[in-house]
Amino acid sequence: SLKQTMSITPFQASSTLPVIEDKQMATSTPSAPYRPKSPEHFKSLSTRCREKEELRDLNERLLVYVNHMRTLKEIEETETFSQTETELTRIQDSLKELIHVELDEARRLLDETANQKAALELENGRCHDSIDQLKAELAAKDKEIAKLKKLIEELEKKL
Repeated sequence: SLKQTMSITPFQASSTLPVIEDKQMATSTPSAPYRPKSPEHFKSLSTRCREKEELRDLNERLLVYVNHMRTLKEIEETETFSQTETELTRIQDSLKELIHVELDEARRLLDETANQKAALELENGRCHDSIDQLKAELAAKDKEIAKLKKLIEELEKKL
């Protein structure tokens, strides 16, 4: 009997026909004639090869699709980042403007308060001057009253 085995080398893996090794034919004379494979066998090989090619094509198309989707995702992320950055810049600018408005208002209030304080300190100084002047006048009046009382006492003694 024939002992046949099929072996496919890596180089031949991409080809469509397998290599058949007949170990008995190489060593001795065969007892039965060699029969080639049936046409159905070659049809199934051809169908398998076509299916492999179709799978290869589908895999390439899938790879192109996946790469395209990755590119779209990167573009979307870049656009989202750009939009977020623009929004943050807008918010930052509006906050800066708000802070400047608040600072200007605080400076205005500070200047107004400083002016009021200066006016009140001037008024306070005038009041202290008035008080000192009135105290001096009071002291003078007290001296005059004391003199007049002495004079009255002296006049009453004379009477």
